Amino acid sequence: MSKILGSAVISGSLNGETAIVIRADKHAIDSRYANIMAASEQHKPRMRRMADQLGAWYTPLAVGIRIADWITSGDPMRFYQSVTRRETGDR
Repeated sequence: MSKILGSAVISGSLNGETAIVIRADKHAIDSRYANIMAASEQHKPRMRRMADQLGAWYTPLAVGIRIADWITSGDPMRFYQSVTRRETGDR
């Protein structure tokens, strides 16, 4: 869609090959994006707490399993492979 003098544009609008001069009628805090971000911030603390609770037991458990794997196999490369998901050998 072509824009003429006085046309409204929104953020993310594409301009053709000519220069465009705009005047901001609203503050950034009044944008739709700001409203979406504000709504998502309300749920963030609950999700962050859930992630912290999961990480508090999952991370030590995963590392413990990898160390036990290293000890039982006696192969330090097995620990490296299980952590990095890399395989050794010629390819």
